[in-house]
Amino acid sequence: MLEAPGHFLTEAKCMHLGHRLTALSADEELEMAGVYVILPMNRLNAIATLADMARLLVVARKEEKRVQSSARVQPDSVANVHEKARVDEVDDAAAAAEIDEFKHRLSVGRSRRPTLETIQEENYVSR
Repeated sequence: MLEAPGHFLTEAKCMHLGHRLTALSADEELEMAGVYVILPMNRLNAIATLADMARLLVVARKEEKRVQSSARVQPDSVANVHEKARVDEVDDAAAAAEIDEFKHRLSVGRSRRPTLETIQEENYVSR
């Protein structure tokens, strides 16, 4: 591996307790949803220990919790989004006119982009 010299890559599903750790060949393509483990080169052809499997399990559980917590959508928050999206549907004509004017200002107004100008400095020599 060019990115991490002194390390090798193995598939997590090929790691079995009591079996030797094998490296993936350099020309082997990685699978899209595959789980891989990077280990130091001195562990190549060593026997997979219980500590290796425990580390793999801890990382897998941590990743599973992270994915589950970030993938949830609460029904209450979805309802609030729909209520906020109905700003255009106003019964009052004056409020609708103000909203239209505000939208026009937003669309016409330019964002402020400061220009960088060269500062001309004079060389002052102290005597």
